Amino acid sequence: EEGVPNWADDPGLNRSLLCDPRSLSVSSAFGSENWDRYQSETRYADVVTSMGRSLVARRIAGPVLTITLVSALVAVLRARFPVVAALQALAPVVNVAGGAVSLLLAFRTNSAFARFNAAADAYFDVLSSTRNLSRKMVVWCPLDDREATARLVAAIPWAIKHRGQGIEGTDAARAELENVLGRDGVDRLGRDDLGRVGGNVPMQLMTEITRGLDRMNEHKVELIYQLLMDNDLTALHNYAARTDRLAATPTPPSYARHISRALIFWLLLFTSSVAAAAPALWVLVPGALFVSWLTLGIDDIGMQLEQPFTVLAAVSYTHLTLPTILLV
Repeated sequence: EEGVPNWADDPGLNRSLLCDPRSLSVSSAFGSENWDRYQSETRYADVVTSMGRSLVARRIAGPVLTITLVSALVAVLRARFPVVAALQALAPVVNVAGGAVSLLLAFRTNSAFARFNAAADAYFDVLSSTRNLSRKMVVWCPLDDREATARLVAAIPWAIKHRGQGIEGTDAARAELENVLGRDGVDRLGRDDLGRVGGNVPMQLMTEITRGLDRMNEHKVELIYQLLMDNDLTALHNYAARTDRLAATPTPPSYARHISRALIFWLLLFTSSVAAAAPALWVLVPGALFVSWLTLGIDDIGMQLEQPFTVLAAVSYTHLTLPTILLV
């Protein structure tokens, strides 16, 4: 089927956050076919008919059903217990708190998409600087060192991807590096006490390339050329640092917990106050389901995007760059 992503290629993706393969996803690189589906005039019908396989709906089904059940229980008990019927007096409080909840959800959405866009920009900056460095190496690097240096350069995006996804040093990360450097090349990198590739791998790769730049003096490569290539390495260091920062610093957990708690309590109060006002169950239940699904879904999408590197189609983007670099 068109647009089906090949998620099996990336061991760093969070499988619990991958939607149904038949649906469009940020975990798949967008081509013309994906854009056609994304912007299709039938998209409204498609998104409604595909709700049964919605990842967001599955992830929030528990709290949505619980909140709906509580509201239905309030509706059933209000006739017998006056204290339950009195919950409708909370309506003014719920209305005031609703404004704060709206601000919290807006913050969640803006923060999540800002992090996602920053991660995508940082990774594409890595790929761009890698191609720039490769382009200069193919002309200025001594012929004897050209292939080995090209492989070191090509390995940098993979190593940065591994750090962003939190899989650096794992067997899966080693296998991807071996596809570029070969087993001997990976063995020359630092190792930890367990024999795994250890340390900051992007730093090791860039340090080795820097040593190669220094050896260019022996081949009479002009200093200006060495400086230009070193500038690309400096840029790569900066982009790698941005990746580390995004992967290591989520939205403060206390703030994220407060948003989720506030949302749950507000939904319970809102649906209970409505239920205490004696609407029919056939009206109350769909309404509670809809409001809970809408608000909790926004919060959950924000949470899914908190760690962008575990949902980005990094392997697809890197594969587009690798052949160009290794053509040297």
